[in-house]
Amino acid sequence: MAKIVTRIKNKAKRYVANAKKKEQAFENKTKGFAAKAIAKEKELQKKALEHWSNAKKKIAVADKQVNSYMKKNPKKAVAIAAGVGAAIGAALTFALRKKR
Repeated sequence: MAKIVTRIKNKAKRYVANAKKKEQAFENKTKGFAAKAIAKEKELQKKALEHWSNAKKKIAVADKQVNSYMKKNPKKAVAIAAGVGAAIGAALTFALRKKR
């Protein structure tokens, strides 16, 4: 009887040791994945900031160009703005009428 109990205890110890090894391997693997994910996130954040910075610069340049054009050609600028407004209004009116 004592031999059977000893065998069961030894098997249980082996199962626990195996489970601990597997748990440790899983933790190491997930730490590796987490580290890669964090590195990728930082890389993407850096790229996003670069793109945002470039977009802000392009918008600033376009703003200066539009302001310059408006100062040089105020009548044309008003006509263009009125045309764009009319086109948007017509498109919205057409789109809303179709839904009814």
